[in-house]
Amino acid sequence: MEDADQALRDGDFAAYGEAQERLRQALEDAMSAEGADGGAAPAETEAPAEGQQPAEEQPAEEQQP
Repeated sequence: MEDADQALRDGDFAAYGEAQERLRQALEDAMSAEGADGGAAPAETEAPAEGQQPAEEQPAEEQQP
């Protein structure tokens, strides 16, 4: 990004375009690598027991530890 900023300040639009392309490729590579290992999967939560509301729906005094 610094390369692109400097190129823009210098009025070198060819260098700016090249820097933007390198940035785009780096972002694509990062997203591909994240997807290859499953990325950051959300934490799994247990379903509430039958007849019990999820903790966020229970009044604070009734929440179970």
